[in-house]
Amino acid sequence: MNQTAGDEETKLKLKKLRFEASWGSRLEIFKSVGSVIAALGVIGTLSVAFYQQSESRISRDDDRFDRSVARVGSSNTPERLTGLAGLQQFLTSGDADRQRAALLYLVNATAIETDPAVRGAMIDTFNSLRELRVAPSALNAGLLAARDRNRALLNRLFSRPWSATKTKPSFDVDLPELAMDPVPQLEKDELMATGGAIAALVRAGAKVGDLSHTFCKDCDFSSSPDKKIDLSGVNFDSSILRHAKFFGTNLDGSSFSNADLFYTDFTSASLKHAKLTEEPQTVPYKLQAGYATRNLSNVWGTTFACADLTDAEFSGQLVFGLIFNDPIFGGYGRDEFFGADLNDTNFIGAQFYVAVPSDRVSPGENSFPLGQLSPVGQAPGSGLSDPIDYVGNQKYVVWTSALSNDTGFTTPIKGPYRRSLIFVISSLGFAKNLDTAKLPPAVLNYIKQNKSIFEKPARSYDCKGNRSFDITLMFGPDDVGPKNTRP
Repeated sequence: MNQTAGDEETKLKLKKLRFEASWGSRLEIFKSVGSVIAALGVIGTLSVAFYQQSESRISRDDDRFDRSVARVGSSNTPERLTGLAGLQQFLTSGDADRQRAALLYLVNATAIETDPAVRGAMIDTFNSLRELRVAPSALNAGLLAARDRNRALLNRLFSRPWSATKTKPSFDVDLPELAMDPVPQLEKDELMATGGAIAALVRAGAKVGDLSHTFCKDCDFSSSPDKKIDLSGVNFDSSILRHAKFFGTNLDGSSFSNADLFYTDFTSASLKHAKLTEEPQTVPYKLQAGYATRNLSNVWGTTFACADLTDAEFSGQLVFGLIFNDPIFGGYGRDEFFGADLNDTNFIGAQFYVAVPSDRVSPGENSFPLGQLSPVGQAPGSGLSDPIDYVGNQKYVVWTSALSNDTGFTTPIKGPYRRSLIFVISSLGFAKNLDTAKLPPAVLNYIKQNKSIFEKPARSYDCKGNRSFDITLMFGPDDVGPKNTRP
C-alpha cells in the first residue's frame, strides 16, 4: 500500500517537472522573440524617421533648386547672381543627378545671358569645376549641352540671309568664315561664352567624341602640370579654333579637317596620326583673315613647336608664305615646326602662298601670273587676289599653290624672298626627323643645303611656352630688304 502511494507521488513529481520544463522553455522563447520584435520595432521606427527626413531633405533641395533656377531666370541682375550662387551649391553636393541638373541649366542660361557681369560669373563657375569634384557623368552631360548650344548659335549666324542690295559679301574681322556684315556684339559674346564653357568642361575632365562645327575662339584646352588633357580621337572638323591653345594636350588620332587654325597653339601637343587637312578648293582660313581686313599683316599661321606630328596629314593646310622683298621679316602667315617630330608627316598637297607687289604684275595675268617673280617652278595654283595692304602702304596680290612631288624653290636664298625663306628653312630645318617627312624632294634638299647659314634658329622654343628670336641674318650683307624689321 505504502509502496503504491510512493509511486504515485513520484509520478506526480515527474509530471510537474515536465510541465515546468516545457513551459519554462516556452517562456524563454517568448522572452527572446519579444526582444527581437522590440528591436525590429525600434529599427522600423528609425527607418521611418530616416525616410521621412530624407524625403524632407529632398523636398527642401527641390525647393532650393527651383528657387535658384527662378532667380537665374529673373530680369533683375542681382537676383540672377543670387540664383547663380544657389546653383553653385548643388555642384558641390556630391549628388551626381543634382550636379547634372545644375550644369545643364547653367549651360542653357549662359547661352542666352545678356548681362556681361552675370555672364562673367557664369564662366567663372565653369572655370572652377576642376576643384569641385563634379561627377564625370555630369561633366559629360554638361559638355554635350554646351556643344549643342554653341552649334545652334553658330548655325544661326551661318543661316542669316545676305542683304539683297549687296553685290559683294563683306566680312566680319573676327569671323571671316561668315560672308556678312560685322556680327552683333551680343551674338559674339554668346558664342564666346558657350565656347568658354566647352573648354572649361574639358579641363575639368569631360570628354565627348564629337566637337565638330563648334566656335571656340580663344579656348584653352591646355594640359597643366597636375592634369593631362586627353582629347585623343576627338573630331574638331570645321570648328573655329582661332587663337585656341592645346599646349601639351593628347590629340592623337584627332581630326581638324577644315578647321580654322588661325594662330592656334599646339606647342608640345601629341598629334600622332592627326588629320590637319583643308579642302584645297577653298581659300585657306589663315588667308581669309587677310582678305577680310584687306591687310596681309593679319595672316597668321599655326604653332606646332615641339609637337609630335608622327604620321600627321597636312594636305590642303596652308603651311608657309613667301613675300617678295618683305619690308618686315618673313611675314606671319607660316606654321612653326621648331622641335616638332615630323616622322612620316605628310606635307604633299599642303598649300603655300606667294605675295608680290601689285604693281609688279600685269593685269589679267592668271595662267601663271607671277611670271619671273615666282619663287617656284611652273605650278598650278589660284588666280591673283585683289590687292591688299601691307607694311609701308604697299599693295600686294596673293597667289596660292599646293606642294607636289615636283615642287621646288627656284629662287636663291640671297634673292628677293630671302626673309621669308629664312623662316621657312629655320622652322622646318630645326624640326626632328625631317628626312622621314613627306616633302617634295627638291624642297627638302633646298632646306638641307641652306640650313648651314644658321648658327641658331631664327625662332626657337623651349617647349614650355616661351620663345626667342635671332634676327641677325636679317641684317647680313646678303639682305636686300629695308632695315626697319620687327618680329
